[in-house]
Amino acid sequence: MFMDEAVKAILNELEKYVYTKAHLTLLTSRGEVSKWHLKKYNGHLQFQNKHDAEFFSDVVVDSLHDGFLIMVLRSSTDAKKDGKSIKELRAYRITRKGGFIISKVPIDELIISMNINSITGELLEPELAVRYCVDNECISSDDIKEEDLQVYMRNIRRWMH
Repeated sequence: MFMDEAVKAILNELEKYVYTKAHLTLLTSRGEVSKWHLKKYNGHLQFQNKHDAEFFSDVVVDSLHDGFLIMVLRSSTDAKKDGKSIKELRAYRITRKGGFIISKVPIDELIISMNINSITGELLEPELAVRYCVDNECISSDDIKEEDLQVYMRNIRRWMH
């Protein structure tokens, strides 16, 4: 029963930020990655493939038994920039330690994790037409400067040590 409630809580959180369509990426504690296509239909969250809902539930339950789950939601918005749909990015850490917890990844961590070369550690220029969000607070990629990335990186390194 607990796991059914966990999956429901995750879907309720995602539903808030899927406006028309979205892509969801899951990373498990075992390093497994899965991608899901979501859409809003008649005001309700749906998986593009109707069989995906049950499989999604299985992935979440298995991941939480093993430790944790990371989710990145990339939602399309109606807003446009240079003819391109603006995307909103949100990320979550989900654990079972001490009870079921959905933690929203802070904006600075989200920006750095999406704009760093994972092999070299070099900072990359933020992707165009993207808003990095926690709840309804967002920072546009247009507003991020190189100095901001350096500060975020220093703060994260300090936090890690």
